Amino acid sequence: MANELDTWVCLWPDNDWCYKNELTDYSWKSDDYKVIQYKDLPEDLRLPTEEPYYDRGGIKTLDIIRAKLPSHFTPFQAGLYWNVLKYALRAPYKGQLHSDLDKLIDYAKKLKEESSHASH
Repeated sequence: MANELDTWVCLWPDNDWCYKNELTDYSWKSDDYKVIQYKDLPEDLRLPTEEPYYDRGGIKTLDIIRAKLPSHFTPFQAGLYWNVLKYALRAPYKGQLHSDLDKLIDYAKKLKEESSHASH
C-alpha cells in the first residue's frame, strides 16, 4: 500500500476490522460495519508499527503472505504456513539468522506433519 493511513477499512461495532479490499473474506461477519480511513481507526486497533525488515524492498511481508496463503489450508495449516513465510522473509535482515531459520524449520516440519495427517 502506498500510504496505509489513506487506506479505507471496514470497522464493525465489536472493533473487528479489515481492509476494504478484503471485505469478501469477511462474508461471515454482519453487514453492520462502517467504512472509514485507516487513520481514523482508534490507535489501539491499528497494526503495530513494523520494523524495517518487514518492508524490505518496498514490499510488506504481510502483503506477500496474504497473497500466497492457500485457501485450501485448514486454519491451523494456514497459521503454520504463515510463520514459515514470515521467518523466511525476514530472517536475513533481522540479525538473528540462525534462530529465525530454526523457527522456520520447526514450523515447516509441523506443517509437513499436519498436511500428511490431513491427506489421509
